[in-house]
Amino acid sequence: MIKGVNKQIIEVHDTQSQYYEKAYFVVRPEFSALQRDFLEKEARRIVKQAGAPSRFQKVIVKEKIFAAIGLASFVVSAVLVYASVSGWLG
Repeated sequence: MIKGVNKQIIEVHDTQSQYYEKAYFVVRPEFSALQRDFLEKEARRIVKQAGAPSRFQKVIVKEKIFAAIGLASFVVSAVLVYASVSGWLG
């Protein structure tokens, strides 16, 4: 048996986000009588607030930490090599 469902959906095409192409919002039945313009503005506001997916943000932070550690290791190694070649270490 197939049950009919009637839902009001707001589709945001232009999300102005590098992560999301489209967003869909299912409007609660008690708010479906509100003006469509108001619902669309609220949907755009929510999409605008949404940043990168949380897992993606964690990956970016980890990459930055590893890059900083790598750079620090390189600098320390370069200083030690230069010090040993120039005779600073004895």
